[in-house]
Amino acid sequence: MKEYKKVCIIFALKKEYKGFTECFTSNIEEVTQKPFFCSKLLYKNLELFFAVSGLGKVRAAACTQHLIDIYKPDLIINAGSAGGVCPKVFPKDVYFVTTLVEYDFRSIREKTPILGIEPDLVNIAKNINIPLAVLGSADQNADSETKKDSLHKIGITIADWEGAGVVKTCIINSVSCAVFKVVTDTSTTDFTKEFSQNVYNFNNHLNKVVFGFLESLLNE
Repeated sequence: MKEYKKVCIIFALKKEYKGFTECFTSNIEEVTQKPFFCSKLLYKNLELFFAVSGLGKVRAAACTQHLIDIYKPDLIINAGSAGGVCPKVFPKDVYFVTTLVEYDFRSIREKTPILGIEPDLVNIAKNINIPLAVLGSADQNADSETKKDSLHKIGITIADWEGAGVVKTCIINSVSCAVFKVVTDTSTTDFTKEFSQNVYNFNNHLNKVVFGFLESLLNE
């Protein structure tokens, strides 16, 4: 098992970051405001960096590349919100993503990108009983029953905007990557309201799952 000493955690929104890190406020050091907000925390034997990318795959990819170039992490984690696609998914559920499908990518030469997470990292998540999911990642919402049904039929469990940007950039740079998502909304009629109500509070629950994973990583 590879040794992990420096880990970067990327969020799309400041609300997600604050909900995740509020219990560490007194120990977190702000590093930069631009081009991306970034802060730092020493946690046991890990040097952790937290970054806020902004919405969408392009900003997520740019933030990921910036972190790789500046901090040279051993592992990048994309943590944050997702909408539920599978009918068995409920708000506040936290998932470790094993596979990402960039379902809005269209090309004559290339098929829809399907991106896998390293088996060693998947096994750690399985060993500590974190539920696994397939993430559909696109610059659009899964905001209708028709769209959710079509995504569910191809095996997608949850959906977001940023995961593919982070994971693709990590794969290009040969950097390990993991994705954790907390379900903030499942509605197709009031999903915006549901997301707004849950985005801050649920990330504190996500925090516990991610740090449980990091503890297992340190113990490997």
